[in-house]
Amino acid sequence: MSSSDIKNIVADPRMISLIHNYCDSWCERCEFTSRCAVFAMGRDDDNDPEAMDINNKKFWDKMSKIFQDTFAMIQARSIELGIDINERDPELEARPEREEAHNNPTVELSQKYFEIVTEWFEDNKLLFEDKGKKLEAIHRMDVPGCNPEADAISLNDAVEVINFYQHFISAKVYRAYIGRRDDHLAEEYDFPKDSDGSAKIALIAIDRSIAAWVVLLKSLPDVEDSLLPLLVQLEKIRNELEAAFPDA
Repeated sequence: MSSSDIKNIVADPRMISLIHNYCDSWCERCEFTSRCAVFAMGRDDDNDPEAMDINNKKFWDKMSKIFQDTFAMIQARSIELGIDINERDPELEARPEREEAHNNPTVELSQKYFEIVTEWFEDNKLLFEDKGKKLEAIHRMDVPGCNPEADAISLNDAVEVINFYQHFISAKVYRAYIGRRDDHLAEEYDFPKDSDGSAKIALIAIDRSIAAWVVLLKSLPDVEDSLLPLLVQLEKIRNELEAAFPDA
């Protein structure tokens, strides 16, 4: 993809500016791919499975070319505007917001959530194996009124959602709090705040995770006692985020 192609995509009025900054990288489940410039840049290779496989050299060759072309465009535009993109802000890393974000109670809650999810799945490996055997038995017996295939798909989907978002939530919560250091710039230039955008995608991930845990709760009622603390943890994180970022 050439730099002119990238410019045309970015200039397309249908695209939502910078939407990819508040992205969970799960394009298959995204409702806004038709309005995302980053997604559009990768569409040329949609029919080439090797170019879409993160473990394949073609994928990384494609990404490298996109990065090169995009950086060239940024450099050219920066020169036009008289901006030195290599200039570093010596005060940036010295600002206290980074340390404050690390020690923020909500950030700590989200990091703890990641840990307890990992522990929960480790502790319940045999439970999932047992559930799989039960669904297989129901399938073999062809029990009337039962749909073990749909149950298995629903359960697997819920696990996939939980695992996908378990670290993502803490990363976005941290970014929301550390992003507050630049809120004044957003207000000065009338841009949406990065902190609000990060909080919003964290809240979306939390909602989807809660929904997935509810699916597990219905499918595995015997583990209700161990699941409820996870749901409570997510609810606490959500409440704190909504209070801290009311515009998210």
